[in-house]
Amino acid sequence: PTERPRLTDFCTELTGIRQETVDAAETLTGVVEAFGAWLQERNFEPGDYLLAADGPWDLRKFLLAECARKGIPAPDAWRTWCDVSL
Repeated sequence: PTERPRLTDFCTELTGIRQETVDAAETLTGVVEAFGAWLQERNFEPGDYLLAADGPWDLRKFLLAECARKGIPAPDAWRTWCDVSL
């Protein structure tokens, strides 16, 4: 919600995401940091958990690419996931 905070009608129709949701959303940096803190609170180490996604797009093409573009450190553990679409 920081670069293009206003949704287009096309985006809302395609995804079902509403403007109010975007307005209330945390930044990607904040979400990544909060997830890291959550993992630390539970003493998770790399290899103790596996992310799950519906195909490679969410993680490889979107999350990891966006983290790289914005200079947000992404744990190496996020480069492997369970593909639940198979």
